[in-house]
Amino acid sequence: MNKKLFVVLITLAVVFATRRETNVALAEMRRSAFGATILSTIQLNLAAMYDVSPITTLVDQILQSLQESQAAADYRNSTNQVRCDQNIEQFSRQIKDTQNTISSLQSQINSNQDSLQRDNYALQQASEDYDNTDISIDKGTVDREDAHERWEQSDKEITEALNALDEATKLIQHMVHGVSFAQIKSRYDKVLEKLTTNKSKHSTLFKPLIIALSQLSSQLNNDSIQKILNLLQNLRQALTDAQDEGRVAEETAQNLWQKLLEQLQINKQKYDDEKQRLTDQIISISALLNQQKNSLENNNNSLENFIIQLQDEQTLCQKQSLDYEDETKENQKESAILMELKEHLNEKFSQVVEFIQ
Repeated sequence: MNKKLFVVLITLAVVFATRRETNVALAEMRRSAFGATILSTIQLNLAAMYDVSPITTLVDQILQSLQESQAAADYRNSTNQVRCDQNIEQFSRQIKDTQNTISSLQSQINSNQDSLQRDNYALQQASEDYDNTDISIDKGTVDREDAHERWEQSDKEITEALNALDEATKLIQHMVHGVSFAQIKSRYDKVLEKLTTNKSKHSTLFKPLIIALSQLSSQLNNDSIQKILNLLQNLRQALTDAQDEGRVAEETAQNLWQKLLEQLQINKQKYDDEKQRLTDQIISISALLNQQKNSLENNNNSLENFIIQLQDEQTLCQKQSLDYEDETKENQKESAILMELKEHLNEKFSQVVEFIQ
């Protein structure tokens, strides 16, 4: 008797423990929105028919739907991951390439700015050399013309003095041959005036001659005449030598100036060509610098956009990954609920019905 009672008590305890386990599981399911919805759906089905098969079929369909949803999520996540990897790699490569381009452009800009500075300085020097050469040509031309005019004046004065000396020689020779002083006095006075008023640098040489000629009318004798003729000859030779030297010096100076002028003109043309070359080069470098600066600005803007796009892509990919994890966890949670519910339906249907109702 006691033995039978013990068996009954054990059986009741097992049944009670099993019912409590099912009730606890269903209560936990009901605490979630999904579990509550499923239990409500089962309750509606039970109201229509008291049969476990349609309910388990419904649970299987929901499980199948969750599996399909998870498969779609897996595929979408895989596709998103591939796209994310490609986009992130692309944006990273674009950022790196753009940074390299910016670095290269900055180096080119620095180099061209240095070249532009050197060319501007060289242009300034070439302009100064050109201007100085032009000034030298103008000043040299004026100086040469002035020197030539002075030589012409000096040569003219020497020629006039030589003519006066020749005229004096003729007059004395006339007197030697018997012409009276009175007959040549007018010509004599003109010669004396020319010699007296001569302003050449050789005029001091005429003083002894002027004195001798002034005494000629009162001291006409062979000795005085011979002295005057010798003096005239010596003066003429001195003036002729001086005139020849002056002409040689003028010709030499003119030739030297002509050579110098030719060299100055060559230098002037060289500086002018250098100015033009540097000006063209400065224009070219300036235009290139503007292009490079515009390109640098565009690349900086592109770099900023690529960085923003990369950050946006990383944020999007992170969100998609988190969404996928949340969806997967939710699917796993819901699948676990359904699997456990199915197990209770198959094994403890009456207890499930009792809990729901």
